[in-house]
Amino acid sequence: MLPDPDTNPYKSGFGWFLAFVLGIDFAPAFAQADDWLVVTIGSRHHKRGYNEHNWGAGIEHGINEDWRAIAGIYRNSFYRSTVYAGATYHPLRFGDWHAGGAIFLASGYERRPVVLPFPSVSYEQKNWGLNFGPILPTVIGVQVKFKVP
Repeated sequence: MLPDPDTNPYKSGFGWFLAFVLGIDFAPAFAQADDWLVVTIGSRHHKRGYNEHNWGAGIEHGINEDWRAIAGIYRNSFYRSTVYAGATYHPLRFGDWHAGGAIFLASGYERRPVVLPFPSVSYEQKNWGLNFGPILPTVIGVQVKFKVP
């Protein structure tokens, strides 16, 4: 059975610090960049018993064609709230598909925030897209995203 601990990411102060830093860092640049609103919808695990309804919200801020800053919050597979911030790098292009990797700092998995690196793939149309984050061989996460006009 998986633990169901206190789920408030702001209790330790990490969530408040992250929200403050992201607000200062990203707010001025949103008007001119390749930005997306992201909705985390779920995951699929090799073993049963984990939370697979990982609802959450986030942002992607385009730095250049290959790099994006990412941040958000979601309910993780251990039924805890996770606040995350990091980057994706997708140098490989196959039509509407982009592939590479992601790395981010995330709360809610251990007592302290952890670094999570993994391969990632995106499918993007003009105004919407999908993100897939396989943490092989055990889980794959899925997000839907919408372009900020």
